[in-house]
Amino acid sequence: MDKVIEVLKDKLTMEQEVRLAKEKAKEKHKSTDSLTNLFMPS
Repeated sequence: MDKVIEVLKDKLTMEQEVRLAKEKAKEKHKSTDSLTNLFMPS
């Protein structure tokens, strides 16, 4: 059971990192909208 939890945790962190990377790429793409993205994420 512990192993399953560990795997799930790893999956979550991976998804979070992917999401962060996407956000960073989006901010680079349109830096002017980065503030609006912070307050109103699409």
